[in-house]
Amino acid sequence: VGDDSLGRLPIDYPLERTSRFIAEPASVIANRISNCLYLRSIEADFDNKRAIAKCNTLDHVRFRIRLFAPRKEEDGQRTIVEVQKRRGDTISFLKDCRAILNAVEGEGVDVSSEAVPIHTNFDMTCAMSGDLNMKEESEEVLLLEAIESAVELILKEELDFNIMAFESLIDLVDPLKTLPDVALNACKTIVANDTKDKSGSEIRGAIAALLRN
Repeated sequence: VGDDSLGRLPIDYPLERTSRFIAEPASVIANRISNCLYLRSIEADFDNKRAIAKCNTLDHVRFRIRLFAPRKEEDGQRTIVEVQKRRGDTISFLKDCRAILNAVEGEGVDVSSEAVPIHTNFDMTCAMSGDLNMKEESEEVLLLEAIESAVELILKEELDFNIMAFESLIDLVDPLKTLPDVALNACKTIVANDTKDKSGSEIRGAIAALLRN
């Protein structure tokens, strides 16, 4: 991407919350994005003329990264970076999005595996290991990680994080979007009144608060 080739941000274009204004030229930002996507094993189709990258992650989350120049009245040595989710699990997208935005700000690339995809093929894992217990353990771990991530977002004060959490929970209890056993156990976890695990009660409390407001 050329430093002077970016289109200006349209006047009536509503930027996503997942965007940043970076005081760096477009070529530097584009290189950081490309490096981040490579290190996180995210497939990308680049359109240099439009300054757009169409991305697809290993757990089937799709999003776009787009670069803009500032509006004329906001002119300056800045590049606008927007990450826009198209489809897939919201929490997984949010983690990749944060890594990308951190990278464009020059903070380096986080390549730690902090999230295991919900849509992992458990049957293949078990066939390779030859241990049927691994399937149950993997499902339980994935379910707990997904619910814990949702609870973290629910407890935040920002409404957009709350919405992301509920969208992820909707996907988690849908047997068409995850495994039937995982969806069933997710429903039980949310509904059950477990004295040791407070996740279900926190989720129910957040839903009640949302309905009251």
